[in-house]
Amino acid sequence: MVIRHPLVMMLFREYFERMKAGPNANRHHQAAAPAPNMLTDQNFTGQIQRFNTDNRVRVALAPFLNIRDFVYEELQRAHGGEGVRITMRQFVVDQPTDNQRDILKALIALKQAGAEVSVVLDAGQYEAASYVRRACAALRGANIDVYLQQTGKNIMHEKLLLLEFTRNERTTKTVMIGSAGFTRNVSENLNYENIVAIDEDGIYDYFMQWHTHSLTARSAQTNLRLE
Repeated sequence: MVIRHPLVMMLFREYFERMKAGPNANRHHQAAAPAPNMLTDQNFTGQIQRFNTDNRVRVALAPFLNIRDFVYEELQRAHGGEGVRITMRQFVVDQPTDNQRDILKALIALKQAGAEVSVVLDAGQYEAASYVRRACAALRGANIDVYLQQTGKNIMHEKLLLLEFTRNERTTKTVMIGSAGFTRNVSENLNYENIVAIDEDGIYDYFMQWHTHSLTARSAQTNLRLE
């Protein structure tokens, strides 16, 4: 997806420059963790927050803006709305944390409030990682539909969340997409990650069509719904 927006470009460019300039940065080796002073750059964090206010395009650039909090607040927009539908496609998820703003806890709360929630994960990661299985158990315990997907030797590597809800007779369709998987490292703001939220019906409908196709395509050799 290409976003032609000068302010979005400016924020990502500044983000990239800060990563290059961080004291842990190295041209030849990946930094082990974000530099502590990077986490407290309130000027840049403020720029992102001001851009996100009342904007149809919103961005989170971790560690400056915590992606867990960003996604949690996006999901709260649907609380109390009608026709809430949430579709999450993730390579891997971690079990809910103790933090009350945990993304999986938000999904479970929305499901308990009557939302339609479905989650698609990579089948191989479910088999390989016990924390993914524990996360799935928490989701299934709330009667959330969970699908495991894999095509041959290929992995299901998406990081996508679709949100739809109606309030005051106005329907909002939001796409959240980027690099961030909903893991413990992301929740605890340890990674350089990005995610973009876009309120746009056409983009939402495109990804929803892709999601529906992926569940029915013959090429999906593994497409198991957890019971």
